[in-house]
Amino acid sequence: MKRNLEGWSKPYFGVQHFGAGGSNSFWATVHDYSRFAISLVWTPGCGFSPIETQHDNADEARKHAESQLFVLTRGQTGADHR
Repeated sequence: MKRNLEGWSKPYFGVQHFGAGGSNSFWATVHDYSRFAISLVWTPGCGFSPIETQHDNADEARKHAESQLFVLTRGQTGADHR
């Protein structure tokens, strides 16, 4: 799946990605489980240990992930800081 550098990918079975992905970049994944959502923020060198947080819904998870990416990259991801 090609990831969007400017926004979230279309949901695919409740999963969305933000950013280019890859071991040398910052990116995020949100898993929407209907009753709650998980946000995973991947950083260079984190391997299989992203920053994981649980949220009430996918909108909150996406906003949190965008905020984390903005802070971690000092605004270089294209995400709007909210």
